Formats: sequence, C-alpha cells, structure tokens
Amino acid sequence: MKTRKNIARLLSFLMVLSLLLGISAAPVYAVGGEGETASFEIQEANGQTGTVQYKLNGGEDFTPVDANTSVDLNGVTSITIKAIPSGEAQVNQSHSSITGTAEAVTFDYTQLISDTGWTYQIQDNDGNITFTIEFDNNSGTSGTGGGEGGTVGGKTASVTINSDVDIAVQFRSTEEKTDSTVYYSTGDSSDYLFGSGSVSGLPESGTVYLAIEPLLFASNTYTSIAINGTSKEFHNGTDANVYEVDVLDSYTIEVSGASKESYTIMWTNSGATNVEGTDYASSDCIIGNGKAYVKAVYDNATNMNDITNTITNIGNGCVDGDGKGYVAIEAGNVVDFAFIPDYGFQLTAIGANDTQLTAQVTQNEFRFIMPNTHIHFNATFTPTEDIVAANSASISEGGIALSDNELTGGSAVLEVNEAIVPNQGDFEAAAEGYVVSEYLDISLYNVFYKGKNDAEDVWRSSVESLNSPAEITLKLQDGIDTETVKIVHEKGVGEFELLDAAYNPETQEITFSTSSFSNYAIAYEESGNEQTDRYAIFFTDAPWMVDGVKVDIEGREPDVELMRWVRTEDVISLTNFDPDTMDAVLIVDENVTLRLNVDENGNTRLADVDGGVEVLPPSGAMIFSVVKKPVDNEEFETESYTLTDDKGNVISLTYEKNRELSFTMIDYLAFSPEELEAAGIPQPLYDSMMEGIANATKQHGTLLSFYEIQVENDDGFLIHEGPFYIKIKMTDEMKEYDIFKIVYLDVEDNFATEAPITLTRDGEYLVGTLEHLSTYALVGDNAPTSPQTGDNSNLGLWMILSVLSSCLIIALLVIDKKKKIVK
Repeated sequence: MKTRKNIARLLSFLMVLSLLLGISAAPVYAVGGEGETASFEIQEANGQTGTVQYKLNGGEDFTPVDANTSVDLNGVTSITIKAIPSGEAQVNQSHSSITGTAEAVTFDYTQLISDTGWTYQIQDNDGNITFTIEFDNNSGTSGTGGGEGGTVGGKTASVTINSDVDIAVQFRSTEEKTDSTVYYSTGDSSDYLFGSGSVSGLPESGTVYLAIEPLLFASNTYTSIAINGTSKEFHNGTDANVYEVDVLDSYTIEVSGASKESYTIMWTNSGATNVEGTDYASSDCIIGNGKAYVKAVYDNATNMNDITNTITNIGNGCVDGDGKGYVAIEAGNVVDFAFIPDYGFQLTAIGANDTQLTAQVTQNEFRFIMPNTHIHFNATFTPTEDIVAANSASISEGGIALSDNELTGGSAVLEVNEAIVPNQGDFEAAAEGYVVSEYLDISLYNVFYKGKNDAEDVWRSSVESLNSPAEITLKLQDGIDTETVKIVHEKGVGEFELLDAAYNPETQEITFSTSSFSNYAIAYEESGNEQTDRYAIFFTDAPWMVDGVKVDIEGREPDVELMRWVRTEDVISLTNFDPDTMDAVLIVDENVTLRLNVDENGNTRLADVDGGVEVLPPSGAMIFSVVKKPVDNEEFETESYTLTDDKGNVISLTYEKNRELSFTMIDYLAFSPEELEAAGIPQPLYDSMMEGIANATKQHGTLLSFYEIQVENDDGFLIHEGPFYIKIKMTDEMKEYDIFKIVYLDVEDNFATEAPITLTRDGEYLVGTLEHLSTYALVGDNAPTSPQTGDNSNLGLWMILSVLSSCLIIALLVIDKKKKIVK
C-alpha cells in the first residue's frame, strides 16, 4: 500500500537555471586582492648595472624601483615592468625570474627591455609577487626569452599587410599557441600586428611560424591568402591559419575575403571540473541538473545550408573535456542545441533572451535563430518522479524503483495495459500448477519533456531491458485469497520464466523484480480454506481519540505512547462486530479499549470506553489492519545508531535493530527572503512571527536558531521518544556566545512547558541530551542566567502571538507529504 511519509525537508525549491552567454569583446582580467604586493630584487653581476621601472593598469608614466620598493596590488589588473641595462650590460635570463604567481610565468625579455616594457596580467590566485632581474655581461640561455629569436639584438623584419578582412598577425616559435610559446615582439604589448608594421627579436636564420587570425568575435570567409607572393591553403572560421616561413627581412601578407561578426555562447554543464576562478563559474553560465551541446548550425532560416563542420569543437558539441561549453555563432545562423536533464529532472522551460526555443522531432533538441547579440539561456529543470500508468481494469496503481545509473536523464514511465494473449496455454504451462488470473502488457519508457511542464507532450523512447532488475509494485483492484503469488514472464517467443513475488493481502499489492518488459501474467496458489469475512477499522485522515487523547493517524505515533500503526503480522481482530450496525469493541491492551459504531447519519465513529467521541467521515471499504504497538522497545532487539545530516549535525539513539534511519534538522531562520517569497510567505509576516518567538524566549538569551528536529525510520514513521544525544554544529554566530540553552516549543498546547536544556560546548559542537524530538529554539548568552526584571504585563500576549506564529510557520513551510510504495 502507499503510506504517507513526512517530508523532513522544507522549501525544496526548483532552481531556475539560466545561461548568460554574452561576454565582452575586451579581455576580462582578475584584480589583485587586499594585502597583496609586488616587490623587486635587482641584482648586479660582473660589474654590470641597470635600472627597473614599473607602471600599473597600463598607465602613462613609469616609476623607478629599488630593492625596498613594495607595490600595493589591491584592485590592480596588470603591472608593466621595464628593464634598462647600463652601458654594455644585458639582462641575464638564466638568473631572472618571477615568483608568487598562480601559474609558472617567465619574462618576455624582448619586451622587458623595450620602451613599452613587458606586461603581466594579475590572476585570481596570485599571492605576493616578486620580480627578480639580474644585469650581467651576457643574456643567459634559460626561460622563454625569445628562444633562438628572442635574444637581445635579434633580427627585425618589416611586415606589410594588405587585407580585405579584419585580421591579426602574430609571429611564434611554435605552431600551436600555448603558454610556453615565444611571441616575437611587434613593438607593442599585444604581440599582434593589426596593420603594417615591424616585428623584432626574430632569430637570425631558420624558420618561424606566422599566424593569421580573425579578430575576436569575427568569422572570416577567405578567398585567398598569400605570403610574399606565394599562395597558401587556408580554412574558414574563427581559428588561426598558421604557416611555417623562413626568417626574412620583410614580409608581405595579402588576404582577400569577407568578415562576419559572431556572438558567443558559453555555459557550464552539470558536473564540470576546473571551473573555479574562470568566467565559467558565473551563476549565469552554470547549468544545474543537466547538460547542453551544440548539435548543428545552418547558415540561415531560408537556405538552411548545413555549416556545422565550420564550427570549432563541434565534434564534442562545443564542450571541452572539463564540461565547459563555448561557441561563436554568426547573427542569423540557425542553431540546434540539445538540452539533456539529469535523471530525475525534466526541462520545463527554455528560452534564449526573449525568444522561446522550438522543440524539434529529435529527442532533447531545440532550435533558435542567433540574434545580433550575445544570448542568455533561461532553463528550468524540475525534479520529476518516475510514475506508473495503470490502464488495466485489474490494476489500480503501482510503483517502480530503478537501480542507479539505469537511465542517464529524464524520468521513467511504466505502462501497465491489459494484454491480449493468444498463447494462454503456454502461460498456464509455465505457471507450474499456479492459477493464472490476469494478463498484463508491461512496458517501460524513458521520457523527456519538450521544454514545458506538460507530461503528455513528451519525447519518449522504449526501454527494452535493464542492466539491473527493477522492483515493480502493482496494486490489485480486487484481492486474491492467497498469500502465495507468482509472476509468469514471456521473455521471448516460446521463452518463459516464473518469477517470485511478494503479495500483501491487506494492501492487495504484488511486488516482484524484472529486467525486461513484455507480456506478464499473475498466477496464484488456490487456498484450501473457505474464505471468511474479515473486518477491521479503515482509518481516514480525520482525528480520533485514544482514552480521551487526540491521535494523529497519518502514519505517526500518537501523542500518548500507547499505540502506533506499523506493518506487522500481529493483527488484532475486532470482537463482537456487527457489519449491519457497525458496532464493535476493540481491546488493544489492558490500557486501551476502543468502541466503533455508526451514528444516525451513517458517519463512522471511534470512541473510547468513557464516551469521548470524535466523528469521522464515512470510510467506504472496511478492510484495514489495526496493529499493536509495544509500550517500549523491549520486545525488539535494539542497537545504537549515530546519524549525521547534511549540515554536520549529529544525533545518537537506541532503536530497533537492522533499521534504516534518517535525520534532519530544519532551521527556519536559515531561509532567505527569496526562498520565503517563492514559498508565498511575505517577509514582514515572517519577521513578525520570528520576533514573537525571539521575545518569548529572550529570558533565556538571544535566539540563534529555530529547529524542527526529526528522526524517521524506513517505514516512514517519526521517532519521537528518546533519549537522544545530539551534537549541533556551531556557526560563526554561535561562537560569539558561551552559554547555550535549547527550549522546547509546543506549538499546539503550550509554548514552552519544559525547562530549557543546557548544552555544553565540545570543540566545534554543542552537545546535550533530548528526551524527545520536536520543535526547539536555540538561544545563546554571555552571562549567567539571572532573574528577569521589568514589565512583563504583555507576556501573555507574546505567548499567544508566538503560538499563532509558530503554527502559521508550520502550516506554510511544511511541504505536502510525499508518497511511496511500502515494500
């Protein structure tokens, strides 16, 4: 049967995940942090000297430095260093270095001694940077100081650029542009030529690499590229064309073609790595609970010519090995993106800027036209449970539990339909003497929403088999008079298997495991006993009474420790039951006797023997079980449990052996204004309620937290009675106090009927023992508790306000109970 499970989590919000995909054409640099500095070590060797100067953030004038110079880098994005050797001196590359940077960095010595100097861009992870520069009578040999061509006094060549498109030209020592590549100086700090000019520091002979690149955000279409009159092969797109050329005195570069401006999209898929400290760490880039990939690009909506192969890294969907996505697309291009939710989530809303994306025929693909701007994806991924669609007259509902990693995304739908089986004789033979009663066609589908919250309009694909068996529960419309049930499965043509199944006659549920889906039959063993009527109490959601005390029957323990509702074979029968008058007496134990009858209006009533009656609505079917609860745990073998929640809080208790328990501490004070607003709770109302609670507990100290503490067993029941040894992880705010008390809040009857419990500090925890679990306020103080003085005339008003406020918090914040199939 389906039981009601109290959700210990409050305000579990859907994250609206969006991708802000525009980035500026200008580079984005980090800035130095508070307290970070740059210092200089200027060394002299063999009688050679020189001076060093610096400027910050590309300023106009250089400032001389000495060994005592310390530069504050707070807010600084770049520092430019210039070395000026005296006389015949040179910078010794072997003995000059940079320390304190996030990654290994070396000087570009050609720029270091140029008039413009060498510029270092400050990184997020930099510390205190030290620049060491030695002047000597030789240049040294280590570092990237130009390699062959980077030595002082290298060759200088003139460069003439004639181009129809916007390009940048760079001279390198290696074909690939990496952190260790030597960039030969063009006379400015960019290492690129954007027009005719000169390049210095080239080797005296040999070869170098000449790179021709489109400008940032441009996609060039070339018709010809020639260097010194020799035509070169080329490719179109956003990547550089790189050529190995001889070292010459001059170069003439001629390029014809056209440029189109492109706009960028960048995103971070769920589970991406190496994101911290990069632009991909922005919340606007992160896709939570899903992944995105570029699938195809077309030139425009009219021609729809496929230009996918011109897009960089399209083979991986424009996503790198870390899970970070980037693509540059021309305005007017048609782009197909795939958005794939993680398993247990569905994409319920998707747009690009103000334009909705159009779902395509292919699963998880959406199409849009690139605008004349960087775009911003708005994606909403909603948690979605697997469901069972029962379309058979014999099955009312059901459940399915899949093993981990069976489905990579979306959710599952198990369809149960009536099957037309021409080979019933084969099923009966495979049943091995069991009686075959129902034939079912059971199918499993992996479904994905089409970017809207519509469970009917979905992509779905059939799942023929699983790697590990799934557990399936089917609830019968009509029960079977037996406790022995089997499942006959037609695995293939002429191939059958007989599966074990568990059947609960009280709930009329069958549970079995299977790893493939086709036709099934329910088979059972006939009972040799004549069926007799069994009557018990069907409890509704209405309250009822036990010995005059109101009891919550929603799967929870009563307020008095006399009975609870659990799954057990120890069923207590009704005595003296008359199905016509509905009168009966139920003796639970020596402490509890219940009477069941019907009033003149047909309403079922449950009363204690003293006559205290609580009216219940009509219950309909009368098949249910009332079971006895032991007064304590002595009838069970017990063991000690220690549980930790996701905030690091710890609780220890003794409970029935071999149970699975969960532990949560919900702090009502921890919710943000945005979370409260999303839950429909106005901030002023919340503040007013919390002010009432703070005032009602202020005699004990300052309100630090307002907890709902819960421990739940694997049957879905909350465990109230202790003792419980609890350890509360301290926050920075708590550490400001040295006296701590936890106050029990009874929000239904009395506000604080028990004396506060003093907690002691143990390292990073507050520790103490609770006799029961419920709602508690944690207060802190810095002085011994002393008698309160002053006007307490409004204390009763505060008590009433606090009670009403607390009740309203509970009513507003508790999420509707979640259903599950009980095995």
